[in-house]
Amino acid sequence: MLCFLSCIPYQSPYTLHTGFNGLVVYTLKGGEGKMDIDTSGLIVLETELDREKQGFYNLTVIASDQGQPPLSTALNLMVVVDDVNDNPPVFSSSRYETSVPEDEVLGKALLTVYATDLDAGANALVKYSIISQQPPTSSPMFVVNLTTGQLSLSQQLDYETTKQFEVEVEASDGGQPSLSATTLVIVHVLDVNDNPPEFNQPYYNVSVLENLQSGNLGVFSATDLDIGVNALISYSLQDDFAGTFYIDSSTGKLTTTKSLDRETVDSYELKITVSRQI
Repeated sequence: MLCFLSCIPYQSPYTLHTGFNGLVVYTLKGGEGKMDIDTSGLIVLETELDREKQGFYNLTVIASDQGQPPLSTALNLMVVVDDVNDNPPVFSSSRYETSVPEDEVLGKALLTVYATDLDAGANALVKYSIISQQPPTSSPMFVVNLTTGQLSLSQQLDYETTKQFEVEVEASDGGQPSLSATTLVIVHVLDVNDNPPEFNQPYYNVSVLENLQSGNLGVFSATDLDIGVNALISYSLQDDFAGTFYIDSSTGKLTTTKSLDRETVDSYELKITVSRQI
């Protein structure tokens, strides 16, 4: 941070001599090119100071007369550089990512964002807040701890509704005016097997001619809102009537395996079960 030197009171030396012997000349040591002293003994600032690079200076003021031999005295003083709020917080990363299963419990800590501030005191006190969430929801899906930056889950996730969230987190310091910075948190929602397979209708009516050695009765497919292995389903018949009917476990295609006799049995009620593949 860039600072300016405050006045430092001290007692100027004086001499009892007169004339050339009483002429006092001041010399400053330790200013490192940033401070100097004028002919009246006033220490002046030559350039801006940066507390983050150097927080104090040890100076020595030497007052010498012009006699022969010259006489001198020295004064040691310390200049402490005051802090001003000229450094915004800086996050450890411009982007954070995490993956969370959709059935994660509420209040679960997902990750912690972290920002530092090079200033001192209240100017370096960092507080965190969420300033946006995409896509937006009626209630915020996440909360961030004001002081620790820990991001937690506040609403139940649903992979089938939203697969990814982008959360913008702000870090602001305690200076006046406050300085701030932002970072982006990407939350990937992971699918879990929380959706059962479903047929598009609960009942089907199929007609077939008797005396056919075999026949295709149709494909009875179901859908699963999950993905990947959670969406792989298998079909089976609860009763195939002594091998009269067969269903393909992968496609749901239902066929007859032998001829049917209407005079013996004029209707069949088949129950198709669909389940996740193991």
